[in-house]
Amino acid sequence: MRVGIAVLLTLLLAIAAVAAVERHSITLADQYVVSNKVLKPGVYTVEIQGDKAVLKHGDEVVVSDGRVEKVKHKHLYTAIISRKKDGKLWLEGVEIGDSNRRVVFE
Repeated sequence: MRVGIAVLLTLLLAIAAVAAVERHSITLADQYVVSNKVLKPGVYTVEIQGDKAVLKHGDEVVVSDGRVEKVKHKHLYTAIISRKKDGKLWLEGVEIGDSNRRVVFE
């Protein structure tokens, strides 16, 4: 009986941990750099896992230090934040649509 309860609690904690991962989808029309890695154009999933931001595109996975910030205004659409430096586009963050939050890559 105790083993069954322990297994059930472990399963519930695992489900809660998976549910705690925040996921968003972005489309990159150009080549961008984040954490000194080049991201090819395409659709990416951005996952927030504690103080890490994980970008996934097929088999490609890029992990960056990141954080979620609250801003004063609500974003109408999901949009990327970027800047051009040394002739390259650097991905600095993602504004989360229909929210007042943004993901900032470090």
